[in-house]
Amino acid sequence: MGALSRYDEACRAIAEAVTFDDVREIIDKTEAIREYARRAQNRQLEINAAEVRLRAERRYGELLIELKTDGQLTDGRPSKMVNSNVPFPRV
Repeated sequence: MGALSRYDEACRAIAEAVTFDDVREIIDKTEAIREYARRAQNRQLEINAAEVRLRAERRYGELLIELKTDGQLTDGRPSKMVNSNVPFPRV
């Protein structure tokens, strides 16, 4: 699998993420990849990982907006969450 296909796969996973856990997992993985790339002095991989992380963080924000729009988030705190395993967001 080429680097471009993996990048596209990561972007697809972000778009399909529906819980904070999904997005958090992507953020954690890309941060690990970015650190590996830094140590290996692979600047392009480091840049790609940072870009994927930014996309995931954007998706995280979109999920917050969706919760607020649905009335499941008020004043930054969850209220009567439909999905009880949705943790309080941390970014």
